[in-house]
Amino acid sequence: MAFALVISLLWIKTKRNVKANALVSQAIELERNDATQAIRMAQLALSKSPLNKAIQQILARIYAENEFYQHTITADTAIRQIAIAPDGKRFAAIDAEGKWLSWDVQGQLLGRITAHQGGGSTLDFSPDGRYILSAGEDKQAILWTVEGEQKQVFTGHRSAIHSIAFSGDSKQIITGSRDGEIRHWDLDGNLLKTISAHEGAVYALTFAPDNQYFASGGFDSQIILWDTTGQQIQQFTGHEDRVLALSFSNDGQFLLSGSRDKTAILW
Repeated sequence: MAFALVISLLWIKTKRNVKANALVSQAIELERNDATQAIRMAQLALSKSPLNKAIQQILARIYAENEFYQHTITADTAIRQIAIAPDGKRFAAIDAEGKWLSWDVQGQLLGRITAHQGGGSTLDFSPDGRYILSAGEDKQAILWTVEGEQKQVFTGHRSAIHSIAFSGDSKQIITGSRDGEIRHWDLDGNLLKTISAHEGAVYALTFAPDNQYFASGGFDSQIILWDTTGQQIQQFTGHEDRVLALSFSNDGQFLLSGSRDKTAILW
């Protein structure tokens, strides 16, 4: 019985090695014309045979001998936030001088707009790809078409805006500021709700996929789940320093947070 089990395990191992060797051979053939696909193929080979030293060496060599970036884009000053359009055809950045810039995937500059006095802080594309929302040190958030036409200015925060988020249907936004408040708006600039959310700056915001809830994280190390009426649903305590990043899973069942305390927590 034991002998049969050993034979079976050896057969499985041999079969995996054969598959791994076939995949790494494909990786080597792909390398000249498509190093990115070669890396993916070599990684798949390594997943079939994780202890295979030869595959490890080939993977390391492909990384070392090839360039994987498409373009290097330069700005006039530090880039504070970047975003890629939902269709993947353009990307944008906001810089420390308050300009937002956009490029196509060939690296061609599409627009350069001075948006915020005193510096920019963040920006993002709407999920439907029609708009860009930017925010900055001037206490304002601004809605733009992707071509750079200003559509709406959102004012009312008492200090710099550090965080923004679109609802999944692209019909609402939330803004979070150093003043500790969250403001909930429609795209026409109507203020739907003001929430005194955190002790100190609101650094992170994200809508749940169902658009019925959103989460905030702040300087006070707290994470709070809200419904869209501004009612606090739950508070999550676990970080020991300011919360800087938040993201829901696609099904809305999990919330991931990142903090200055060097930890990420899955809730």
